[in-house]
Amino acid sequence: MPRLVGNLLSRMPGSNATTSRDGICSPPEDLRPLSLRLNFSWTFVANVVYSGCQFGLLVALARLGSTEMVGRYALGLAITAPIFMFASLSLATIQATDAGNEYNPGQYIGLRLATSALALLGVGLVVWFAGYGPEVGPLVMLIGLAKTVESLSDILYGIFMRRERLDLVAQSMIVRGILSLACFALALRATGHLEAAVLALIIVWLAVLVGFDRPHAARLAPLAPAVGRRTLLGLAWLALPLGLVTGANSFGQQLPRLFLERVNGETELGIFAAIASLAAAGNIVAYGLSRSAAPRLAQYWAEGAVAEFRALVQRLVSLGALVGLACAVGALLVGRPFLGVVFGSEYAARKAVLIWIVLATGMNTTGTFLGTAVTAARKFPVQLLVHSGKIAVIAFVCLLFGRRYGALAAALALLAGGVFSNLAFLAIAIRLVRRRAEEVAGARGLVMRPGGRGAPREIGGLVAVARAGIQEAER
Repeated sequence: MPRLVGNLLSRMPGSNATTSRDGICSPPEDLRPLSLRLNFSWTFVANVVYSGCQFGLLVALARLGSTEMVGRYALGLAITAPIFMFASLSLATIQATDAGNEYNPGQYIGLRLATSALALLGVGLVVWFAGYGPEVGPLVMLIGLAKTVESLSDILYGIFMRRERLDLVAQSMIVRGILSLACFALALRATGHLEAAVLALIIVWLAVLVGFDRPHAARLAPLAPAVGRRTLLGLAWLALPLGLVTGANSFGQQLPRLFLERVNGETELGIFAAIASLAAAGNIVAYGLSRSAAPRLAQYWAEGAVAEFRALVQRLVSLGALVGLACAVGALLVGRPFLGVVFGSEYAARKAVLIWIVLATGMNTTGTFLGTAVTAARKFPVQLLVHSGKIAVIAFVCLLFGRRYGALAAALALLAGGVFSNLAFLAIAIRLVRRRAEEVAGARGLVMRPGGRGAPREIGGLVAVARAGIQEAER
């Protein structure tokens, strides 16, 4: 399968870019990098549309299906998401932040093909050993197949991100989101089977991959997958810490759902998943904005532009906090009627669940931005410790309150995990910025030292500036 898909990616027509020796293409004039403002704008609009469409999928499922059907769909996502997040190794982000062109696009694509195939195999093994019956097993495998197609689009998004052309990512997401919602709802209404609706998703995502993502990516980079074992193993080893981080983060987010299904049943899981889809929409927006900022953050870090790096992180975190606060106020004021109108009376009585989930989403948003800053600094292993601690906190809250409070306990667990990860990432980011400021000040001092009598004064001024930046970061 990886070889077949790789041949499809590499042989389709559409590339008119000039390839350099390191495997990077010189883009045509109409595909030059966009400004950070334009990339942010495109990303924000696309993620709002896409997250709204994903929310619409759950609304359609709740209205056209049943609470148990929502629960089965949520279970399929809870099983497949951590596996594919780990297998992705965050290659798109690593590719986007590869300021030194350490690996070429074909090597990223080759590794993604291999890991996606292994992830689908892993999903099958989980279904087999967990003993899921005919009502759940085939559905989980179909969702896994959809995730495989999505992972291939994701690695091409990495090429767009590297070239700072987030408008192409945005257009792909908008088309994919709208068509997915329409085809999912139509298939569910026509057949009454969730499997048919997921199959419609697969067809739509494959069409967008072949018809939009691949032709545009081919204009920016050669897409022939690399097959050199030593090179791919080296890239996999580099990306493994971040893959563990993203996999652990996803597992932490899905852990309450898995707990609810085992302890409280599919109905309680369905209620939680439907309400939490609002949070998922917020997470998609945060993830998209963080990815649009990642290349610029990596550039600032590599160039030693500490002040610019810190300022951009502060803007992102402030944005996340404001959005989370606004959503929490909205949930408090109109949460009950909103749930009743959108999902039905069965959900309207769970206003408290909505409030705690929205607060958890705000925490997760700011945590995502802080984690992106740490990723841009190429500090991967320490993130695994943070997410391991987050998982432990979530598991503790679920075990302590889950059986009695169900969906409410799951929401509280996500909030507690978010508080822990935010505090940890904040401490790490402050420490990294302080060290980087010292490194930059030291490097500039060494360069200026041969400059004669004026050098000590210049060095002292630089050190003073660096110390001022450190004090500001610590505040």
